[in-house]
Amino acid sequence: MSESKKKRDTEKSPITPELAEQLRENPYVLKLQGNKIKYTHDFYRAMYDRLKEGDSYMEAMASLGFDVQALGKDRVKSAGQRAREMGENGTFNDLHPERFDGSKPLTVEELRSLSREDLVDRVLSRNLYLEVARAYEKKTHSRLEQLISSVTGKH
Repeated sequence: MSESKKKRDTEKSPITPELAEQLRENPYVLKLQGNKIKYTHDFYRAMYDRLKEGDSYMEAMASLGFDVQALGKDRVKSAGQRAREMGENGTFNDLHPERFDGSKPLTVEELRSLSREDLVDRVLSRNLYLEVARAYEKKTHSRLEQLISSVTGKH
């Protein structure tokens, strides 16, 4: 991590227990990790839409249910800049099923904890895996039938 990034992280307002509780209740917050806030893809889309409409970073965040005074100007600005960058690059419009291992089933609890976008990516990943597995199963079954026919002499 660069020195300037470390400095920015330490300059951000600390997340107080009260703020943490507010953030956990906000549907645009995926998780809290120490002094960092992980936002959902829906947040970045909504934030970008608000910025396109002419809202400032502070106005946009406040309209999405955030206490901008508690978050602090730097944290709000960082989230807004990230949303603008993602919107202009189109990165939150992409599907990324490769982020998930489709061969591993998830529990209902794990599925419920995923954001809408992550859930779509996970379902796509699982579907791709199952299609490959089914094609392999068909091929194996066909070869097995050929092998049995050749051994038994039945066609």
